[in-house]
Amino acid sequence: MKHHLARHARTALQERAVPLEWLEGALAAQELKAPDPTDAELEHRHSGISEQGNRVLYVGR
Repeated sequence: MKHHLARHARTALQERAVPLEWLEGALAAQELKAPDPTDAELEHRHSGISEQGNRVLYVGR
């Protein structure tokens, strides 16, 4: 999957020890997708991460 991470996103992934594979999985097979209420070009995606007891990863896209 092609994507471009902003510097803030790369830093957040590193600080929170979130593997890039989890982010890619959330983008590819999200369990919930909703439009951003203030920016029509953005989406909010949520996906359970089985390796973390199905804690939810939120991704803004």
